[in-house]
Amino acid sequence: LRELFGLYQAQLSRRLLHDDGFLVEWHYKNIVTTALRLGEVQWADQFIEDHREELAPEARDNAYRFNKAAYWHAVGRYGNVLELLTQVEYHNIRYSLGAKALLLRTYYELGEFEALHALVESFRQYLQRNRLLADFRRGGYYHLFRLTRRLAKLRAQIPYLPEDQVPQRLRKIETDLEATSPILNRVWLEQKLAELGV
Repeated sequence: LRELFGLYQAQLSRRLLHDDGFLVEWHYKNIVTTALRLGEVQWADQFIEDHREELAPEARDNAYRFNKAAYWHAVGRYGNVLELLTQVEYHNIRYSLGAKALLLRTYYELGEFEALHALVESFRQYLQRNRLLADFRRGGYYHLFRLTRRLAKLRAQIPYLPEDQVPQRLRKIETDLEATSPILNRVWLEQKLAELGV
């Protein structure tokens, strides 16, 4: 990731990520995602703001809102995430999938388990209807949603479970996570698992 981040910065400085004078929105998104995964949170925020006007006018608002929502998630401002995601238009499957995954993680962080379970169920139906999605991507999202639901369910039950059952259930989820591939947002899931005690 660090090497990729350096390559993006070099290409950006030479305007190699532009097409017809505009920064390609998917490069904009990938740069933000890479920076956030590396913990370069302030850099990502500055990039989102500094390069907004370089995006093509028809893509500008959507790309900005989606990436700003990802930034707000990274800094724990979950209310801002929810507000911005309601303003994103989902004409493109990348935004639709990315926003659903971001919303899932946000609901988990907020402890909004009913909303999370409803989202998981609607996403399962979405995957069944959408046959254009590549198997790798379909599996990655499916496993993210499935394991997040299991974690959320356990997190909600922890105060009511006998103490000896919690580590046992966490180990089952951990074993499932380790054996699962592909899975999107694996590092985030591992962090959430660790927070619960594994």
